[in-house]
Amino acid sequence: MARSAASNKPDVSCSLLITVLHPSKSCPDLHLFHLQSVTVLGDELIARLDGPSGDVQMGGDDDVIAFSAKESEDPSDPFNTMMPMRYQFGCVRLQDELKPCFKDVNYFGETSGSQWFVNVSQFAEENDEYYMYVTIVKGSQGESRRTASAAKIVLPRSRPVRLLYMQKDGFQAEVLQVNINQFCPGDARCSAKHVSANP
Repeated sequence: MARSAASNKPDVSCSLLITVLHPSKSCPDLHLFHLQSVTVLGDELIARLDGPSGDVQMGGDDDVIAFSAKESEDPSDPFNTMMPMRYQFGCVRLQDELKPCFKDVNYFGETSGSQWFVNVSQFAEENDEYYMYVTIVKGSQGESRRTASAAKIVLPRSRPVRLLYMQKDGFQAEVLQVNINQFCPGDARCSAKHVSANP
């Protein structure tokens, strides 16, 4: 029995030719041929997503967080030379998956290959958990298609308010706003600026 050589590349279809020698007295040189198509599948993909998790601060148009799936890999094709790797990013609100993640339904941040940039101020609501994920894909539809996913969970919060502490008559109290009036008797001139370290 003779067979054609099989391919060792991931997700490659090839033909396998089997020749069976079946001699008989009446026909000593009889050969039977069977052609079979096979698909060589690659290893399972390994998805990795780097980026922030837990609390992220809201409060400015420049508050951009970045997620990267660059470290994802295909053990069968480490440098993605045989087949390109595709990256599909997405977001799901854990408290209610039907609600959109962002204030503007048309907003999705910016993607650049294996990276995804999201403006924190665009999240629909603060104090809500958002499931930020990537799915890496290789191959087309069918048995040769391979996928893997990784995710981070972020919780947008407003920037913390800095409290001013004042002490009077042995008691310390915190206030959100205070007016400071400088008293400069006689010919003394008041400083144009007040140093916050010296209340």
